[in-house]
Amino acid sequence: MGKKIATNVEAVPSSQKHPGDGNKTGSWQAAGAPIKSPAQKIKTENGPALFNAKANFIYNGGSNGAPAVPLPPIPSMVDLQAKPSKVVEAGKPVLLEGDQLDDAFGNKLKVSVVSAKMST
Repeated sequence: MGKKIATNVEAVPSSQKHPGDGNKTGSWQAAGAPIKSPAQKIKTENGPALFNAKANFIYNGGSNGAPAVPLPPIPSMVDLQAKPSKVVEAGKPVLLEGDQLDDAFGNKLKVSVVSAKMST
């Protein structure tokens, strides 16, 4: 059997500092839960398959210079799209085990729950 079908994703904030944070005082945080696009017909014991997912991250607390000048919150979005595969609904592939995407700052959106039992 091939890769298992994704039924959930996890947003993992980066531990890297933003390049604009000269004083290295800020940190990345997930801004809410990931937004998932579930399939309508492909179901598993863990819920529906996912076509894609998006996660928003925000960098808070950074500063630059002396005296320190606070940085405004810096947003970043990760948009994880399914790669072409044999598992499709209405011609669109679904996310599979191991799918993940990192943004330029190291924030990650990755498949966190998979299922081997599929029904349509």
